[in-house]
Amino acid sequence: MKERLLSLFRIYSKAFVRNLQTILLSLLSAIFIWFAISLQIFPDIPAHVDNIPVSSAPTNAMEAGGLYVKDGFVNTVSIQIQGKRYDIGGIDKDDFSAKLDLSGVTDTGVYVVDVKVVPLENAKCEIISPVRTATITVERTLSKEFKLTANLSGIKIDSDMSVDNANLVIQPETVVITGEQSVIDTIGKAEVRLAEATLSATAEVKGTLVLYNKDGAAIESPDVTVNGTSFVVRVPIHKVRELPLSFLITGAPQNFDLDGLYGKMSVSPGNLTVSSPDNSIDNLETLSAAEIPLSELTYEYLITGIREPLADHLAEGWQNLSNVASASISFSDVDDYSKMNFTVTADNFFISNAPSGYEVALLTKELNVQVVGPSAFIQGISGEDITVSVNLLGVESADGVKQVGVTCRIGGTKVPAWTVGSYQADVSFTAKSP
Repeated sequence: MKERLLSLFRIYSKAFVRNLQTILLSLLSAIFIWFAISLQIFPDIPAHVDNIPVSSAPTNAMEAGGLYVKDGFVNTVSIQIQGKRYDIGGIDKDDFSAKLDLSGVTDTGVYVVDVKVVPLENAKCEIISPVRTATITVERTLSKEFKLTANLSGIKIDSDMSVDNANLVIQPETVVITGEQSVIDTIGKAEVRLAEATLSATAEVKGTLVLYNKDGAAIESPDVTVNGTSFVVRVPIHKVRELPLSFLITGAPQNFDLDGLYGKMSVSPGNLTVSSPDNSIDNLETLSAAEIPLSELTYEYLITGIREPLADHLAEGWQNLSNVASASISFSDVDDYSKMNFTVTADNFFISNAPSGYEVALLTKELNVQVVGPSAFIQGISGEDITVSVNLLGVESADGVKQVGVTCRIGGTKVPAWTVGSYQADVSFTAKSP
């Protein structure tokens, strides 16, 4: 029995080996036939694609108006597709283009817009899911120029120094800040905050940009861009001193009692706090507020006083720190002063520095000269006590008659009175014959 079974096994084994090729060919044919039938019965199949990135590129009209889509919207989309099994089997998110339909965006605000999804060239499929939408916020990018100010809170100086705030130089002078319009509209001031430093002379100090809102509060980490990163401020340092004020009387004759007139004069304010951009202020004992020619000190000025704007008499770059706009000069013990007119004849005219080659002749025969001084003094003099000097030095030499400025002088020693006004004399010039 055993031998019979072995014999049968050998017979069937040989038959299986002889028909193996036929069996395999039949199996492959069956698979091919099943695949072909499945394609005919089920030609398209569905599929799901996730996380397709959505583009929010603005339209040309949006760019022209500075509009853009603010981050924060759902920027991926999922879709349903269908197609041949062999076409869609390897499709993924990179085979699609998705973008927001921004054609209806014309201004800032919140919009609900369509998300347009299209397959790329190599993606053979049909999108069967409904159109997706996205809620977006549209903002406007705004650029605005601000004039920079300087914050010197970190600067320390010596007690006899001051900062010339009016002449601070900020580089650059302005800054352009770009960002969302809602942010830019809140900015009230752009400031350069200087680094801490101790200064004893004019210096350039670096600083950082600080933005403030319209309530004056600093804006922390503003989401903006700036057209510069380097800010420098030139800080002018001045030397400060308080100096006595004085008025200088000029043009007095040598025989005039100038000390006596100064003794009657008082200046208000008596002192002025000033600053200079260098150490030249250390060389001064007093500060001259004005120069007054003696010939312009009229009787009316003597009685009512004189007021002079101080700004006109400070050197360039100096500053008046006392906030006093003008100084006044007044005279005491002048109740007995008066004015009187005198006629000075040609006998008291004296010509000097006559040009060579010309004959000169005085045509003016007399001058009416006003004198101011103590009444007792001027009532005791006459026109003969006044001399008129006609100095021709610097006068152009040419035939004809010229008006020449003259100087009037009262004779005597320590004379307390003076002549007031300006006077001229007519002088003729005639070339000498060769």
